[in-house]
Amino acid sequence: KGTVVEEAVGADSNRKDSVADLVELETIQIYVWGGQIAYQSNDTGTAGEMFEAPMVDVYVNLESFLNQQGARPFGEALSEASDAAFLEKSQGDMQAAIDTIFDSLTAAEQVTPKSDRSPEDSQAEVLADLLVRAATQYNSAFEADGTDRTWLNGYGFYKAAQYRASVALPLLSQQKTEIHSAFLKAMEILDQAYK
Repeated sequence: KGTVVEEAVGADSNRKDSVADLVELETIQIYVWGGQIAYQSNDTGTAGEMFEAPMVDVYVNLESFLNQQGARPFGEALSEASDAAFLEKSQGDMQAAIDTIFDSLTAAEQVTPKSDRSPEDSQAEVLADLLVRAATQYNSAFEADGTDRTWLNGYGFYKAAQYRASVALPLLSQQKTEIHSAFLKAMEILDQAYK
């Protein structure tokens, strides 16, 4: 069985499952974080690929669903970020495209259909998956056949986990204290790893 990320992304995602919707949006965020750090490190080719990938892998299947929910489209912003990297445009142009993507992702999350599952359960499942993927990619990056791209993927998962933790942890702090504590500990470890 694949991870939540692998199972949720694609044209056949279960649109009645809020976890699947969150993960698809999170997957785009993962690529964008990786692309941003690659661009800041002057690896413009990798940055362009990272911004281009979610358009092909996720957004093309997600756009009509977002339109139905009344969310603003952001495919153009993904293209602009990729172009800014490949054409080595200014940091200002790049940041404007990235800000548009992140703002659109936040807005899209607000209009995704809610499932029968509790918000804390949905948020916890997504956060757990992101943490595992961030740790797995980090370890893989430092193996003999590890690559910069593997590290960038892991960094994207870590940054997405940071955002998801800001949403999930307040929900978990009152009702699921043991899970809340475990997540805090995991985030501390990843904070040091990706420092």
